[in-house]
Amino acid sequence: MQRGFTLVEVVVTLAVVALLLAAGGAFSLGTRPYAVRAAQSQFDALLRTARALASTSGNGATIVVEPRNANGSAAGFTATLYGGRPNAVPLASQNVPPLVVDANFAETSLGAPPLSIFLSSAGRATMLGGYPDRAHFDTPAVPAIATEPQTCPASGSYTLTFSAGGGNATLPLPC
Repeated sequence: MQRGFTLVEVVVTLAVVALLLAAGGAFSLGTRPYAVRAAQSQFDALLRTARALASTSGNGATIVVEPRNANGSAAGFTATLYGGRPNAVPLASQNVPPLVVDANFAETSLGAPPLSIFLSSAGRATMLGGYPDRAHFDTPAVPAIATEPQTCPASGSYTLTFSAGGGNATLPLPC
């Protein structure tokens, strides 16, 4: 008696494997745009929370956007909300958990993190690239700065870009 598989069994097995590979590939490609949309949506929610905090704090609010880790080896960013602006004293974080996202983040004129978004109590936004510097990544407080930036891009808004897996989305941040 011979042992082995019939041609029909081999063809059916290959068809099932091909269908599983096609479904898995479609699923992984479909999650990439979702990651970008989710990052944009989550950041927008954090921005709304920051504006609400800024309007009630008397000294605005700050969002510090940093790479996921100090050496930049992991994709994504972390955004932490602080009450006040760092114009007088070091900031202490609020009781809002940091936003940890797998998508990458950049601002058109400032580039990739670290960077900070300062919101006045009136809701006016300014941004500063390179702040806080990498020496302060593992400290709980953000150091004070002498002066906040007062300039706004000529377009009247900053352009925040979220990207992952070949997809990207932008979020305008009016000054």
